Amino acid sequence: MSLRRLTLEEVCKALGDPSPFISDSGTVGPGWERKIIGYAKLPAPMPLSWDPTVMVTRCKCHRILVGLLEQALATVHADAEVWATVGDFGGCYEFRARRKASPNESGLGKLSMHAWAAAIDLDVCDNPMGRAPNVHPRLPGIMAAHGFLWGGTFPARWRDGMHFEAADLSLLGAH
Repeated sequence: MSLRRLTLEEVCKALGDPSPFISDSGTVGPGWERKIIGYAKLPAPMPLSWDPTVMVTRCKCHRILVGLLEQALATVHADAEVWATVGDFGGCYEFRARRKASPNESGLGKLSMHAWAAAIDLDVCDNPMGRAPNVHPRLPGIMAAHGFLWGGTFPARWRDGMHFEAADLSLLGAH
């Protein structure tokens, strides 16, 4: 299966357009979260990347991705060798811009897939942004089989080894 980053048009069609919920200050109103958020159960508790004393058992993700994300993570968990290398959980939903957006992008084009709750960060401590990815070699393939594109394959400027984002429109129900 060959995955690619979705275009802004594809993302908005499949996952919704946050524009009506964005204020003049750039913040998003609670209506956006009410429209898109669901909760995916993690197959086992995971330490939170920025506070490893907190164990996470579920995450906010886009409501249409709940089952898909649960299946992907259950498959990772079923491979004990791979799961043992996923040391922490860095989050799924956060309404924000991409950390390294291109200067010629504007508006919604600057938003991270996390703003649609359609990306998840795993094994954050071993994969800081800007460094060579350091994930188990089978992890990207497992996630890809469930429609998640690995940020470790992005061009060097945007490479992000912790990041996996929804990228298969057929699995999202959009055609």
